[in-house]
Amino acid sequence: PVEVNLSPFQVDKKWFAVGTVRDITERKKAEDAIKESERRVQTILDAINTGVVIVDPENRAIVDVNPVAEKMIGLPREKIIGQICHQFICPKAMNDCPVLDNDQEIENSERILVNGAGKQIPILKTVSQVNLGGKMHLLESFIDISGQKKAEEAIKESEERSRLILASMSEGIFGLDPDGRATFVNPAAAAMLGYTAEELVGQSMHVKVHHTYPNGAEFPRGECPMYQSIQDGIPRTIDTEVLWRKDGTAVEVEYATTPIQKDDETVGIVVSFRDIAERKQAENELKERMEELERFSRLTINREGKMIQLKEEINALLEQTGGEKKYKIVE
Repeated sequence: PVEVNLSPFQVDKKWFAVGTVRDITERKKAEDAIKESERRVQTILDAINTGVVIVDPENRAIVDVNPVAEKMIGLPREKIIGQICHQFICPKAMNDCPVLDNDQEIENSERILVNGAGKQIPILKTVSQVNLGGKMHLLESFIDISGQKKAEEAIKESEERSRLILASMSEGIFGLDPDGRATFVNPAAAAMLGYTAEELVGQSMHVKVHHTYPNGAEFPRGECPMYQSIQDGIPRTIDTEVLWRKDGTAVEVEYATTPIQKDDETVGIVVSFRDIAERKQAENELKERMEELERFSRLTINREGKMIQLKEEINALLEQTGGEKKYKIVE
């Protein structure tokens, strides 16, 4: 490959031409290399599953766009190129660009893309500077995070429902991590134990409310059913147990432990409990009533036995005197 230049000149009214020839092999190789590089870059941009636009920082116009960005914006390529980038991506005032005007670094930053129909789409965006054709440009790459945002909203809604359910339950409920520290405490549990939830979250529940036996003796952590459930992952139900309030008074409860499993490992437990003072009072009243009935039954049986004995004696005397039995004794 050569480059030829021809220059005319006149001698004695005759025209001549001078030609110069230059070997441009190296230049052609460089041009081919640049074209091949551009082709590879374009192939990559067309293949990646990320929206990409290239912006001229001088006039903030979009100079290139890949198919993913074209699809997200919802307009054909020719209607996107030449438009101001703020019209679609990170809609801001013309002189309030986070990168060009405020010197901010944008990396995996949540922003908004406005498509051709005016719909706002949440995106995760990164901006980098690239040299194209000897001039600096902005390469803006972004992905649609609509699905992620919906999932986050669903999680928040689920957490709010769970919080409302826990708050409305009359049973005391708290969660423990593998070290026995409280991860959450519902209002009923906090009220029954005389603490605020903030005073219990992050604290060892065994130390706070389960550290001694009713007689005041130390309750070893290894014997605590809550801690045992954390260790072996086995649910437990305790009919009668004593928990200690903040003011030092005791409350009798029944409680159950439910292990939380993840990948065959116990990562915590949920403990639910209820004050059984009313139940204990009812049981005591029932016990007293049963004892009264037993005493009455014994008195009644004893009196009946004495009446039978007296009737038998009368019958015996009548027979001895030649008379007939007066009473019929039914065994």
